[in-house]
This record gives sequence, structure tokens and C-alpha cells, in this order.
Amino acid sequence: MNKYKISTITLGILLFVSIIVLFGAISTSQIRESGLNSEIESYKNVFKTDLKQEENYKSAKEANDYYSFAVNYYDYGDFDNVILSCEKSRESSSNYMEGVRELIIEIDNYNDNHFVNYKFMLEEHLKVYKNLYEACEYFESAARCYSNEDYISGDNNLEGHNEKIVLHDDAVSTSNKYLAQYNFDLVEFKK
Repeated sequence: MNKYKISTITLGILLFVSIIVLFGAISTSQIRESGLNSEIESYKNVFKTDLKQEENYKSAKEANDYYSFAVNYYDYGDFDNVILSCEKSRESSSNYMEGVRELIIEIDNYNDNHFVNYKFMLEEHLKVYKNLYEACEYFESAARCYSNEDYISGDNNLEGHNEKIVLHDDAVSTSNKYLAQYNFDLVEFKK
């Protein structure tokens, strides 16, 4: 009889240990599944963000292209086309900034640490295109002044333009640093 009690106690202990192991396995499985779902969600967010930013880049490219046209027209003294190109560049810059602001709000809603440097990069992009927008305002004003033979005002506006381009270039440099860090973080995330 004593032997029978030991077997029952042993069986009870084994059953108790089995239950603990089973619950541990289930909770570990849930943690892994939760982690996997979180990782999948992060990948989805990366792809969504990249697609939206790709759309935004179309406006950024237009803004840069129109600004380049304005510079070329300025070199030839074609002030009417400088003005037109600056207007188009400002419109495209404005569209880009609007898209970036919307994307920043969306990234904030992700609540995902993988996007910290990407968000910083986008915030620098806002500075880049704000400065390009303002540089175009000065450049456009300079062209208007030069076409009216008001060279002093034209030169003053051109100086304001040059200051904004320096700020633009600085923001591009900072943005590129954040982009490099984001790309590094993304590679580490995929490991």
C-alpha cells in the first residue's frame, strides 16, 4: 500500500510539473507569436511608409527640377521663366511638405521604435523643402526686380536666396545622416 501511495504522489508531481511545462510552452508560444506578429506589423509599416514616401518623392523631384530650370533660365537672363519655374518649384515643394507631414503623423501612430531615425529624416526633409520654397520666393523676387532694372533690390533678394540655399544644403546633409542611420537600423532589424 505504501508503494501505491508513492506512485500516486509521484504521478501527482509529474502531472503538476507537466501542467507547469504545458502552461510555460503555451505562454512562450504566445509570446513568440506576439513577437512574430509585432515583427510582421513592423515590416508592413516599413513597406507602407516606403510606398507613401515614394509618392512624395515625385513632388520633391519636381521641386528640384523646377528649381534647376530657374537657375538655368537665370543664367540666360530669361527672368519670366525664372519666375514661372520658381512658382512651379514652390508648388511642388508645398505638395511634398504636405505629404511628409501626413506621413509623420502616420509614423507617430505606428508606435514603432524602428522609425525614430526615419521620422528625424522626414523632419529634416521639411526643413529642406521649406528652405527651397523660401529660396524660390527670393529668387523669383530677384528676377522680378532685375526684369524691372531694380538691381539693388534684385541683389538683396538674391542674397536672401543664397542664404536659404545654404540652409537647404545643411538640412540635406543632416537628413542624409538620419537616412543612413535608419538604413543601418533596418538592416539590424532584419537580422
